[in-house]
Amino acid sequence: MQAHIAIQGTARPAHYTILKDENGFTANTLEQALHAMAYVFNRATKAISIVPGAYTADLVAERGRDYLYRTFNESSKRQAFNSTTALWNNGVHSRLKDLMFYI
Repeated sequence: MQAHIAIQGTARPAHYTILKDENGFTANTLEQALHAMAYVFNRATKAISIVPGAYTADLVAERGRDYLYRTFNESSKRQAFNSTTALWNNGVHSRLKDLMFYI
């Protein structure tokens, strides 16, 4: 499926694989739903290539990796993971708990 237009170069179509369909969608219904969702991503004014939920999950994972960069790169590879010394062990910092977070 390709809902977006290439601004420059070649547009790459997205390929979806259905692992389990508990809703009983037909191929046409699913294609129409995915096409419609490609237009409702909050960071773009045009269609995007993949479903916004997958795009947002990728952004969140990248942001998390950036936050934990020091932990992943400064620790010794031979040292086992210790949950008591992990930086993210206590959850969200108290100063950030009631703030809006943008991705």
